[in-house]
Amino acid sequence: MLDKTLTKSRDTMPNIAVFNLTVRQIDALKLPKHSGSMLRGAFGHALRELCCITNLADCSQCPLNQACRYTYIFETQLLNIANRQKASNPYIIIPPKIHQTNIKPTQIWRFGVVLLGEAIKDYVLILKAWEQALRTGLGSGKERACGELTKVSNQTQTVFDKKTNPFNLADWQIKRIIKPPSIGKLSKITLHFLTPFRLQQEGKIAFHKNQLVPKNLLINLYNRIQQCNQQHDLGKKWQTSYGLFSEFLADIEQLTMCVEVEPEKVIRRSSRQNQKIQLFGLSGDIQLIASSEILERLLPLLWIGQYLHVGKSTTLGLGQYQLQIFQSS
Repeated sequence: MLDKTLTKSRDTMPNIAVFNLTVRQIDALKLPKHSGSMLRGAFGHALRELCCITNLADCSQCPLNQACRYTYIFETQLLNIANRQKASNPYIIIPPKIHQTNIKPTQIWRFGVVLLGEAIKDYVLILKAWEQALRTGLGSGKERACGELTKVSNQTQTVFDKKTNPFNLADWQIKRIIKPPSIGKLSKITLHFLTPFRLQQEGKIAFHKNQLVPKNLLINLYNRIQQCNQQHDLGKKWQTSYGLFSEFLADIEQLTMCVEVEPEKVIRRSSRQNQKIQLFGLSGDIQLIASSEILERLLPLLWIGQYLHVGKSTTLGLGQYQLQIFQSS
C-alpha cells in the first residue's frame, strides 16, 4: 500500500513523473465508470490542435511525423512501424478516484497523468493540452461538458495554479518517482488492482480466473518496463534488481501466487469507429509469497509497475494497482 510509511525515501527512481490535475467543473458532467477513454480522446484532440501545422487527416502520411511532438506523444506507434505491437505511449492516465458518475457544476474533481522519459520535457505542452481539452469539454458532439483546470501538482510542489502560478518550472525541476524504502524482512506482497487489468494469453484476453496464468502477469510487467525504458529513456538503465531475464524467471518460479480476481467489463467509446467498444478484464488482488530475499529483489520492479500499470490498454488507466507490503513478524 502506498501509505506514508512507504514514501519517505528521497532517492529518485527511473525517469518517471506524476502530475495530479485539479478540475473545477463548469457544466454538469457524467463520467463513465472507467473514464480513461473519454479523457484520452479529449486530450488527443487538444494536443493535435496545438501541434499540427499541416492539417493532414492521416498522420502516417505527414512528412513531419517523425519530428512531431503529437506523433511522439499520442501516435507513438507511427515511429515504430516495424514493430507496432510493441510501441508504447509515453503517458498513462490515472483515472479519477470518485465513486459518483454525475459531477455537478462548480464541483471539484481530480485525475492524474504519468509521463515517461523524454515526454517529461514536453510537460508544459501536455498540460496545456489538458487545459484546452477541459475548456473545450468532455463528451461527444453537443453533449460536451466544459471544465476548468485550476491546479497541477507534482509530488509536493505546485506546477500550475490558475490564479498565482503559471507553468514556471524547468523540466529538470520536475520531481521523479521515489524509490521503495528498505523495510526489513518481507513476508508477502499484494497487488491490489484499482482498475481492471487485461492480460492476453494465447491470443485471447483472460476474462475468468481459470484463464489466467498468474506468472504471465509478472512477465508482462517485466517486458513493459523494459519496453518503456528502451523506447522513452534509452540513455538510462531503469534499475529493477535484474540484469538478466533468466534471473527474473528463476525468482518468479519460486513464488506462490494467490489469485482472488473477478471478471469486469469496461465500456469505452471509439471516436474513430463512432461506436462503443466492450473491453474485458479482471479486477481483484494477486498475492505474492516467497522468501524475503526474492520479494526484496522483486519490489523495485513491482513498485515501478504501480506507475506504468500492466497488461493492455494501460494508457487509458487500466491495469493500475497499488502495493500492499507485509513484513515478517
